[in-house]
Amino acid sequence: MKKLLGMSLFSLILTACNDKPTEQASTTPVTSESDVVADIANTTTTKNPNWETVIVATQADFPPFSFKDEKGIIVGFERDLLEAIATASEFNVDFIDGRRNNIQQNLDGDSVGIWASSISITPEREQVMDFSEPYLNHERVVAILDNDANANIKDVSDLVGKTVAYSTFDSKGEEHVTEIVKDKSAIVPEKTAFLALKAVYSNKAIGALGNNRSFEYYTAHYPDLKIRLIPFEGRVTNSGFAIKEGNTALKQKLDMGLEKVKANGTYDELFKKWFGNTQS
Repeated sequence: MKKLLGMSLFSLILTACNDKPTEQASTTPVTSESDVVADIANTTTTKNPNWETVIVATQADFPPFSFKDEKGIIVGFERDLLEAIATASEFNVDFIDGRRNNIQQNLDGDSVGIWASSISITPEREQVMDFSEPYLNHERVVAILDNDANANIKDVSDLVGKTVAYSTFDSKGEEHVTEIVKDKSAIVPEKTAFLALKAVYSNKAIGALGNNRSFEYYTAHYPDLKIRLIPFEGRVTNSGFAIKEGNTALKQKLDMGLEKVKANGTYDELFKKWFGNTQS
């Protein structure tokens, strides 16, 4: 099972010396509202014909939250959790691949009902959309190799002037890496968080800025490849499922389902499956 869950990540990291990185199997993501509507026909078959079906959009290139397996099927912690929540609250969910810069457009246009892509709950977002209760907390960290060469790196101040990679998927990545290294020539932009981590293993960068939960997934499935996590801000952020502003009925279903799966132990099982431990 571990091999199946992480095959794409494993190939991505272990091909670090290749000029062309190995990408996960994928289909073309939806990038506009019309694309989302057109893609609905290709979503998962409804499980219960007596239940409402809600379309869930996610940017499926961010393990372990949402990504595609070898067959191009969307998998991940968020899919597993939303399917459990939906069953508990008696509605169906179908998943499509989208782009995070279309979140509000998709929700307001009713082409999708839920956006799930490790979306942080922020005051700015809460002004234009609603969220479920938080389903996960996370913090920003820098991953470095846990070896003798990095023994003197204790906190982010020790990374000044050193190369640090980040994902361009991260809207604050460049800003925060520049804050860490104090030198724009030392920042290493990559397309995804795991390509940023790949830069560390290929000696292209000393560290990789990212989400601690992503790195927990990586270390849980590949414990022989040792990394150490250095907190960036020490600030914990909550993620929630985004929905159209004012959709109280769907919010109630999400919140009730989340409460149920936490109470019956399903949440803990899924967290351990993807992150290898219990939530701290």
